[in-house]
Amino acid sequence: MYIRTFQLSDYVAISQLLQTELSERCYDETRRAFAHQLNWDSELVLVAVLDDEIVGTIIGTIDHEEGYFYRVIVQSNCLHKNCEVRLIEAMNQCFAQHQVKRVLVTVDEYNHQLQFLCKSLGFVTTNTPCSEKKLSILTG
Repeated sequence: MYIRTFQLSDYVAISQLLQTELSERCYDETRRAFAHQLNWDSELVLVAVLDDEIVGTIIGTIDHEEGYFYRVIVQSNCLHKNCEVRLIEAMNQCFAQHQVKRVLVTVDEYNHQLQFLCKSLGFVTTNTPCSEKKLSILTG
């Protein structure tokens, strides 16, 4: 498995991944954020590829000089392959290249597992839920 930045040819595969792995409400919100982030800085959308198939993605964003892990989506049959960890580590490298002040994990009703995973890797979760402090990719 390897991690790389998003390419336009990935759009259909990632859209299918989102639709397959997320609830309808989470899919709608994530799809809008995904579109906004692609418009602003597609280098903060990374994909995990295994055997020439996209098996995961991470959407990161930078808001007010802070890097945020917004959403990590991995095929349910690939969860045991450390795909999420590798995506998070790769996104952290992107944030370092952008020289963000700090890296945070967004808090919303869909990110509970991501919060625990990121905490175990040493990252801080935001104290303010995204519903109260809207990230730019959520408001357009």
